[in-house]
Amino acid sequence: MDSAAGGAARLLSALNDAAVEFRAFGYAQYLAHQAISWREFGRLGGGTFALGVVFDLKDDARTEVCLAATVGFRDDLFVVQADVMVDDRFLHELPDVDTGSLDECVAAVQTCTAWLCSHTSVLDDLGVPTTRR
Repeated sequence: MDSAAGGAARLLSALNDAAVEFRAFGYAQYLAHQAISWREFGRLGGGTFALGVVFDLKDDARTEVCLAATVGFRDDLFVVQADVMVDDRFLHELPDVDTGSLDECVAAVQTCTAWLCSHTSVLDDLGVPTTRR
């Protein structure tokens, strides 16, 4: 395997690990809150890969809460982004990480995923009732 293929494999592995973390986070939030549904997503297109989790609050406004990490390519650099959105409003976002280094890109994906999945109170902050067990 040449270095380019090895780098691609490392990036794909980091994205897979992020998807596993988002799945666990989404399921934990689902168990902790009543009246929500959730779905994980991954999208590839236009030189960008986005992944994360969406919570549907099942309220009258049909509110969606999206936590997403995005890896793209711009001007020969990897660009890693992380944000929390409620419908079309940004609730939280990290500054973009622009890097030409695959190691820094993988580290940024890991950091962004950990940051997003640490937002365990995001649904509480929006007033979503917790499940009574």
